[in-house]
Amino acid sequence: MRVAAVSEFGVLSAFREGRKDAENDYAHRMLLGDLNAMGYAPVEAVGEWDGVPERCWVVPGIKPDILLELGTKYRQEAVVYCPPGGDPSVVGMDWLEELGR
Repeated sequence: MRVAAVSEFGVLSAFREGRKDAENDYAHRMLLGDLNAMGYAPVEAVGEWDGVPERCWVVPGIKPDILLELGTKYRQEAVVYCPPGGDPSVVGMDWLEELGR
């Protein structure tokens, strides 16, 4: 598959450790629905968090505020954001502060 070059993108997942596979699959599909409803055309990929592979979405053109909003909604520990002309970086989520993490 070829993907057009983009100058800005994000990567996020809806998977959570400790959930059943069926629950993670459902959350993954719900995240896709949210992204599509917002007008994004995400590309499915496999990422890794804490050494555990998980399905995720690479989202061309997503703005950081939307990426963080969705990361919070799906209770992710972090998302990846790449600004135009920059390098990708992992961004921690604020909701973790509520849990003392």
